[in-house]
Amino acid sequence: MEKQRLSYRKYLFLIMSIIICLFWIIKVIGNWKYYDSADDVFWHTLFLFEDATIFSVGYSEEFFERVQPQMRQSEVVNLLGEPFLKETYKNKQYSELWRYSKAPDNANYWMRLILFTEGGDVLRKTRKYTVD
Repeated sequence: MEKQRLSYRKYLFLIMSIIICLFWIIKVIGNWKYYDSADDVFWHTLFLFEDATIFSVGYSEEFFERVQPQMRQSEVVNLLGEPFLKETYKNKQYSELWRYSKAPDNANYWMRLILFTEGGDVLRKTRKYTVD
């Protein structure tokens, strides 16, 4: 009887482990468009898929994907709308940074940034899961 109970517990543990793994796989596959690196998968998993991200009005991942280096600022606005915040820098690499995402109260979130050259062209875009 005791051996049968132990066997039952092993099977229950195995089934629960499989369900948890399947949930994780489905969650990762469902969010594939958000991940830019293995770090994003790691941190997002570590914090149990916590996501407090607020995106600017008009933002979409599909349109963020279309942003390419050397696009003009007006083209970016046409695709994504106005960002939450525009920051100006006197930097050799970029002169302006646009934030398309934010988190309330220092929560973990998906950072979406676009950096522009002094001439107003896209230098690069940044996609990252940020742990605060």
